[in-house]
Amino acid sequence: MDNPFYYGRAVDGAAFVNRSEEIGRISSSLERGQSIVLFSPRRYGKTSLIKKTMSRLQRKKVLCFYVDLYTVTSLDEFYKNYAEALAAAFKSPASALVSLLHWLLPMLKPKLVYSQPGIPEVQIEASLTTLRNTKTLKELFESIERYCAKHKRKAAVIFDEFQEIATLEKGGIIERQMRSSFQHHRHVAYAFLGSKMHLMNEMFGTTSRPFYNFGSRFELGAMSDVVWRKDIAAKFKAGGFKIDEQAIKKILHITKGHPYYTQLLCSEIWDTCNTKRAVSEQDIDPVVQGALDLENHAFQELWDSLSRNQRKVVRVLAQETDIALFSSDIARKYYLGAQSSLHRTVEQLLRKGVVAKKDHSYVLTDPFVARWICSRMP
Repeated sequence: MDNPFYYGRAVDGAAFVNRSEEIGRISSSLERGQSIVLFSPRRYGKTSLIKKTMSRLQRKKVLCFYVDLYTVTSLDEFYKNYAEALAAAFKSPASALVSLLHWLLPMLKPKLVYSQPGIPEVQIEASLTTLRNTKTLKELFESIERYCAKHKRKAAVIFDEFQEIATLEKGGIIERQMRSSFQHHRHVAYAFLGSKMHLMNEMFGTTSRPFYNFGSRFELGAMSDVVWRKDIAAKFKAGGFKIDEQAIKKILHITKGHPYYTQLLCSEIWDTCNTKRAVSEQDIDPVVQGALDLENHAFQELWDSLSRNQRKVVRVLAQETDIALFSSDIARKYYLGAQSSLHRTVEQLLRKGVVAKKDHSYVLTDPFVARWICSRMP
């Protein structure tokens, strides 16, 4: 049996660990036309979850459009990704698809090219002046509703890493035109996914922003130990491994139920213990160090991107838990400087998605970053 633990990409089938409650709630909302906002730190499995939700909706004849904004850096890329989401969902023959896109998006002058067999790529021939025109944006945002109204269909449009809209040229105009169009749609529901929770909260929780209170909010957290214990034990058993209950508990204590790191650590344990086909609590620590080494480059890049004051705060949060970060005692102990400067630093880390607010304290969003810092900077 091959290693059944996958990380670093969207998964489905047996590799997808049970999120049945979340899938049920989200698919039910979108099917009845209720838009949603789904946010969590990166690597929590939002994309896998929404792809699973899309499959369920498609079985119920709901059209699904997936627009990934993570790599979008310009206005023309935004149009291109949106148009390609339309092309991917309609699955029509090339000639019919071109006619359909021209009907839906005449101002964009879309053209299909096939750089890979069977995978259409949309080229936009409209000028930059046309792209900056709010009428063009309105045409884009009305396109799916127009199609569904004509054909009496339901649809769900998913925006992954939606907070990246704010970084685009004309980002504010895009937000306002989206809201202006979307709030009147009766055949289409929208899902806004984001990993920078502070920015998502600003977009959907600030009264002056266009998407204030638009859609039901879902926060995707770590999965429960009960779900993980069952999944981990079953997969190791299916592969002919013996694994101690204490070993599973230790894995989950280390990863804190974080989907990416739980899969990563289990994958490394599988490969390391493959010969003896047995996993004990004593096997875990050496594998953890190996997993940290695998992520070293990413962690080093993150550390290098932080200012001196940001590093101080991140290091404190890596070493301490449940602390009053803004107390004078902590400020003196770790030389965190004046309160005004500390508040600015924490705000910057929140916006970067490195830190999140939890109850009345602050935590690092990535549990392995904390472990990496402690292992290298005792």
